[in-house]
Parts: sequence; structure tokens; C-alpha cells
Amino acid sequence: MTATARPPIQVKICGIKDQAAANAAAAACADYVGINSYPRSPRYLPVEQVAPLIAPLTMPVVGVVVDGDDDLLTRLVAAGITIIQAHGAEDPARCADIQRRFAVPVIKAVAINHERTVDHAFRDYAQAATMLLFDTPRTSPQAMPGGSGQPANWDALAQGLKQARTPALPWFLAGGLTAETLPEAVTRTGARMVDVASGVERTRGMKDPALITQFIERARALG
Repeated sequence: MTATARPPIQVKICGIKDQAAANAAAAACADYVGINSYPRSPRYLPVEQVAPLIAPLTMPVVGVVVDGDDDLLTRLVAAGITIIQAHGAEDPARCADIQRRFAVPVIKAVAINHERTVDHAFRDYAQAATMLLFDTPRTSPQAMPGGSGQPANWDALAQGLKQARTPALPWFLAGGLTAETLPEAVTRTGARMVDVASGVERTRGMKDPALITQFIERARALG
């Protein structure tokens, strides 16, 4: 009997701001791209610039929001966003409301503070979100969520996944990933979906098309 082949690792390139980066993600067959709608982020893209940037893309486009209000979400969905990533303090009720009100899947970002975080997230969001994204905790209340370039706590995630008592939603690994760190991160956590932002940038907030290609190729090689 032959072993069943694992599905390929899915890649989300997050924080796309310009056409060169979008084109690179498309050419390398990224599974998702992300548009950041948080004004404090160096990856912020105003809503009015979203539609022309993503118009040529065929993969799902994720709109990253931090406690975004209904007006912002309405405008993002109208611009062509097909998934909402809730990266703030959105509770299960808010995530469920977004899915119901806007008829889009929701990715809920969760900071890995300790292994218990993982089980709590699966339990709390099982009926409220479509996917989870495990990320690095903020270093302070003033720090911006996401895209810090610091690795997530891979060991806590791995232990949490082993101990989770509830059915697991599909989940992304984020936090400090690069083409160089990706193999170890996947080996230690078992991640089959990964999210990268700062790890494919030439300067803070600006993507490097060559690094996007390299990251996706490395993910594909891991199989």
C-alpha cells in the first residue's frame, strides 16, 4: 500500500500594495493574496485603490482588517475582496456576524501566547470563523498587529495542536516566515497553510517580487 500524498502547502502573500508584487504572486501561483486595510500599517492600501490592483487576479483576495466597521467591510467586499481576515479583538459573535452579514469566509487571527491559546481558539471560533491564523503576539498594546517579522511560538503551537480537544478548523501559520525559515517552521508545526508579509519585503512594507517567487517555490518544494 502506498502512502497517501499530502496536499501541497498553500501560501498567502499578505500586504500587497503594488502591481509588481501582485503580478509576482500571480505568476508564482500564490493560493491567496492579502490586502491590508489597517491605516497604521506600513502595508496599508486605501480602499479606493483595492479594486484596480486586484482586478487581474484570479486567486482569493483577503482583506485584512483590525476591528473594521461595517462601512469598511462593505467597501472592501464591493471592491472585490472575497475573504475577510479579522486581525483585531473581534470576538466569535463579531466574526459570525461578518460571515452572515457579508456572505464571505472569515479568517480569525490569533496570537500564540501559550499552548492553551490554540485549543481555546478552535473551541471559541469553531462555529464563528472559516479558518484561523496563528501569529506572533504583539510586543506591547501600542505595537501594530501582524507583520512584525518575529517568529511565532512554533513549539507552543505544536503542543497546542496535540492537546486540542475540539475539531480543528483549517489554519495558517504566520509570523516571521521567510524562505529560509519555512522548512523548519513546517516541520515543527505541521503547517499546511502559511502566511508571509515582512519575509518577502525589500524594505518595510514594500514587497520584493523575487522574494515572493522564492518563498512560493520553497513552499512547493516542501510538498
